[in-house]
This record gives sequence, structure tokens and C-alpha cells, in this order.
Amino acid sequence: MIYSDVLPGVPRVLARVELVDSLHTADRLLAELHQGSSRAGTGRARGSGVMPGDLGGFALRLDGLWPAEAQWFTVHAARLRPVTGQGPLGTACLVSGSPSRLIRVGHDFIHSLDGRRQADWQNALQPALEFLAGRRPQTWQIRQGAVPLENRTVVMGILNVTPDSFSDGGRYLDPAAALDHAQAMAETGASIIDVGGESTRPGSEPVTAEEEWNRLAPVLKRLVPHVGVPVSIDTYKAEVARRALDLGVHIVNDVSGLADPAMAATVREAGAGLVIMHNARRADYQDLMTEVAWFLRSRLAAARQAGIDDAYVVLDPGLGFAKEAEHNFLLMRRLAALVSLGRPVLVGPSRKRMIGKVLGTGPDDRLEGTAALVALCAWMGASIVRVHDVAEMSRVARMLDAVRNQVWEVAADGR
Repeated sequence: MIYSDVLPGVPRVLARVELVDSLHTADRLLAELHQGSSRAGTGRARGSGVMPGDLGGFALRLDGLWPAEAQWFTVHAARLRPVTGQGPLGTACLVSGSPSRLIRVGHDFIHSLDGRRQADWQNALQPALEFLAGRRPQTWQIRQGAVPLENRTVVMGILNVTPDSFSDGGRYLDPAAALDHAQAMAETGASIIDVGGESTRPGSEPVTAEEEWNRLAPVLKRLVPHVGVPVSIDTYKAEVARRALDLGVHIVNDVSGLADPAMAATVREAGAGLVIMHNARRADYQDLMTEVAWFLRSRLAAARQAGIDDAYVVLDPGLGFAKEAEHNFLLMRRLAALVSLGRPVLVGPSRKRMIGKVLGTGPDDRLEGTAALVALCAWMGASIVRVHDVAEMSRVARMLDAVRNQVWEVAADGR
């Protein structure tokens, strides 16, 4: 399910890195190419008898290759045993090896091209090669400042001022209660407060921009001057975003992925940070990872064309949005593929239905399940987690950051 209208004129080329941590992952990567070839009527993917056990460590996948470009890998990257097949963007190629080898092959491939094609692949491949080299964005630029990302997982606290959100609907409609809760989240570990005035849970009824704003305005007027951390507005309507930005909001969190044609310009004019989330018309995917990655990359290009520097953009895979539980779990297992697109990744696993599917618990009894997913997000390279239970999830994130980075501070009562 690749949308031709995601952004007209964006080169349909995509590069990403997959972490091959088990035979299960390797088998899945090869199966995706085989299945794509079968659907396209081209027979089996070609790979000189490559088996799952032949893939290990890191794999670089390129989608949208021209036939001669795919042939280049067969000839010039033979030692990496390339596998070619079909994906949603056309011909795809998968090569596996050490980061240094993949970086060298990537640069050699770019240098083998010329003109516009070289520029297109340079733009697509460079973030993946930076990922392989161990380089990540160290900050997220937002309005009037930046959020530091180095050696830490940032916690974004959820504040819903709605009557019908799936977990906390109706609790914080009163501006005083909303401010108290936001300040409590900031004091217990939230670096950002994300305020929403319209529920986006499955089956929720959409509201008008005016109704959404009537819920948000009293809260934002109190919150922005007093909460002490950056405030994000969770909306897909440019008009609501503009009004919130006029009150001093720092970030726009758009669950539609810039579906409103005016949204990118609204964010650019305010100099605000932007979260672009993957969303789709329905949960019907030919190749989930490729389709999510392509959507996010093309929307990033849309923001860039609208004048928003990449440094202001964060990407979100959209857990639970037009996705079944199996899609959500696949995204969690292979989150590094989205991190390798070159921008910080935000994930919102908090109290999701996927937890209930496993544990059989309702939205208010999913703390442990959320903690497990937050830990996995941090380990897999997500820069930001969006959660309800800020105090508990901040502790989870701090522990994972300490293990991953071997950088920590001893607490006052630490023994």
C-alpha cells in the first residue's frame, strides 16, 4: 500500500539498515523480497542460494533500483552475496556485512552513478551510512531552543484534555487540574508535555477545529507560561496548530503525517519542532517496513520542500494507527530500520491495545507492558517515548540509558 500521492516528484528511492539479530529476522528479510517477486510475477528473488544463516549483523536494503543499478551490486558487491527481488517501490536489493564493508559499498555505489540519479541516491543512502558509522542526531531543534538527545531517552508526557481518550479521557478537562498534572509530569521526568484536544483512539469521532480549540485554549493559556518544559500540541489541523503556536507552543505533533496541506507552512513560519507520524487508510500492507519507511521519508521530503530544516523533524512509526497487533510488534522488533532514516524517532507505546492482546489487561492496567516496550524502544534507538506514566517510565528509560551508554549519575540515596 504505497501512496502515489505521498509527495509528487520525490524520487522513489529508499535505503535503510536492518539489524539481523536472529535467523528469524534474516528469514523475514529474505521472505519479503521473495514475496514481492512472486506478487510482481517475476519468480523467486535472486541471491545465489543465500540462506538465512548467511545474513548476520547488519543488512542494507535499497528499494527503487533501476535494473542496471541492481546489476551493479551483483557484480561489484558479490562478496556481500546480494539478494535482489521486488518491493513496493520496484526492484530491491539486500546486502549484509560489517558496518565498514556496507559503508564502503554504499559510497562506491553512489560514486558509480552520475547526474540526478547520483544526487537521489546520495540523499537516500547518506543517513543509512551515518547510522552504520554510529552517528546519530544529538539534538532536536524546536521553537526557541533545542532538546538534547545525546546519551538519554527523552520522555514526553501525555496530557489529554478530551472527554473520550481511551485511557485518561475526562480527567484533565479543568485547566487547573491539567496544569497540576503537567507540572507533576515535568517534576518526575517529562522533558516535553504533549497536549491533545481530540481523541485519536480507534473508533473515535472526529471533532471540528473550533471544538478542539475550545478544549485546548484554556489549558494552553495556563500551561505554556508556567509548566517549565517545552509544550507540544497533538493535532492534525493546521488552524488548531496555528492558534496553539500563537500562544507559544514549541512543537506540533501531527498524527496524520502532514495530511493538511497548510500544516508544513504553519510549522515553518513559527520555527516550531515537528513530529511526523506514519498513518494509513487501512491496515493492508504488502511490505510493512518498506511502506512505513517510505511514507516517513517522503513526508520528511515534503517538510523540507516547505522550508522546514531536517533538524526540526522527528519521525514516529504510529503504533496502533492503521495497524494490527502483529504490525506493531514487527515495528518494535525492527525499529532500527526507521532510526537509520537519519532523524530522531519518537514512539508512543503507552497503554496500547497491543499490550492488552498479550496480557489480557485493560488500558489502566498496562504499566508493566508499557515498561517492557519503553525499555525496548530505548534499546533499539528511539530518542523519545510518549507515555502516560511519566515517573515510572522515566526510571525505566534512565536504567536502559545507563546500561546502553555506561553514563549515569549516582542518586542521592544510591548505595
